[in-house]
Amino acid sequence: EELGNIVAFGDDGTDYENQAARLRFEVDGTPGTNDMPGRILFETTPDGAVATTEKMRLTQEGVLSIGGGDTFGAGAGGLNLQNDGGFGIFLQEGSSQNNYFGVKVNAGSDETQIWSGSGGSVTTPLAFYTSASGTEAERARFDATGLTLATGSTITDGGNLTIDANGDITCLLY
Repeated sequence: EELGNIVAFGDDGTDYENQAARLRFEVDGTPGTNDMPGRILFETTPDGAVATTEKMRLTQEGVLSIGGGDTFGAGAGGLNLQNDGGFGIFLQEGSSQNNYFGVKVNAGSDETQIWSGSGGSVTTPLAFYTSASGTEAERARFDATGLTLATGSTITDGGNLTIDANGDITCLLY
């Protein structure tokens, strides 16, 4: 339910009837006695278009979604900033939450968490890549079985301890 809006019109050379941008205020949940949950939608008109489209949304839960298309909200694609017992920054593929990545400060466990996952039944690994001279190469991957190093990659502490992709450990003792 729309509660109100602010619309900006501009002169397109013919008239002032075309919207350039709009802020919409809507009910976001179920209102009750002395209870009016709301959200704010930010819309702009793309070049060559005649109507505004939603580009950003701030929900009553405090979730800020940017660039997620027509189905915004906590599960929308694009960039989501949220605070649900901690603070999180999530990049999501779409409203189905398939393929997402995020960093969250979890207030309940006093830890910072890195998330990689899928809203479906597929286990989504977290892969680490490096790039040299424009060539990308996977170096390490976390999946359901743990950490896997790519062939030729190593973990080192700077000289005293090295673990290679075969699991061989070299430790220099003095």
